[in-house]
Amino acid sequence: MIFSQKLVKPEEVSDKDFTLIDFQTPTILLQNTLITFPYRENNGSAGALDKYFTLRIESFFRIVINKGDSCKKLLVLPKTFERGIRLNSIKYFFKNKNSISTRKIKEDDIIFASDDLGFYIDFSRINKDSSAVLDISFSSDSKSKENLLYYLDSNKTYKNFDAQIYIPEIYFYDIFSTESCFEINVKKDNLSLKIGYKPTSGTNNVIVPKAIVDMFGKEFNAKYDPVYCNINLISVRISNSCIGYISNLQKDIINYKLRKIVEIK
Repeated sequence: MIFSQKLVKPEEVSDKDFTLIDFQTPTILLQNTLITFPYRENNGSAGALDKYFTLRIESFFRIVINKGDSCKKLLVLPKTFERGIRLNSIKYFFKNKNSISTRKIKEDDIIFASDDLGFYIDFSRINKDSSAVLDISFSSDSKSKENLLYYLDSNKTYKNFDAQIYIPEIYFYDIFSTESCFEINVKKDNLSLKIGYKPTSGTNNVIVPKAIVDMFGKEFNAKYDPVYCNINLISVRISNSCIGYISNLQKDIINYKLRKIVEIK
């Protein structure tokens, strides 16, 4: 079983997305980021154990680029995701008189780069028009959960930034303060994930998988109750007073360090 949430899909590109071409820096019209801990049962066992969870990030960018931009690349992923970028889709839109048209992007024109900070998409070969809108969707996975990091890129204007982080209750993170322009909201027990079953009665509190429940329930008419792991939600957004935020430096907007793990067995 895999547990994850879905990334919010944006509206279609419209004329209003091309009204920001006067900015001297690339403008991120929209960034939706989703960080989850996909859960897999291991060989019929049960419980909320660290080894059953991985770390996944999915992100969507809508960015306005201009031929005159001095910066031709976009930081999309911190180096903590050691597997790098898995590009899901990239779409190119431009104004053709009074209509919006698309261009097919050649695979050879997509450049990936990296440094000590993270992974980038370089669009220097992509931009064929005076201004264009790019829709970029990517994902990545990591086995390491020690640090949850996400940076704003330097020399970019952010019109909208929204991150949703779904953290199973077994993980306890220290949350470090971020920019004053960004709001952090925490919802405890926002969702629940079924991780197995326990006997309805008796002293045996071991969590067992559904296969055991089916077998003992049929053979001995045993009764079991489902056991859940709660999922906490952390939301990070640009405040209304800071829409159009210009990032001059690469800043960590999400900076959480793992303090401890308390498994549910």
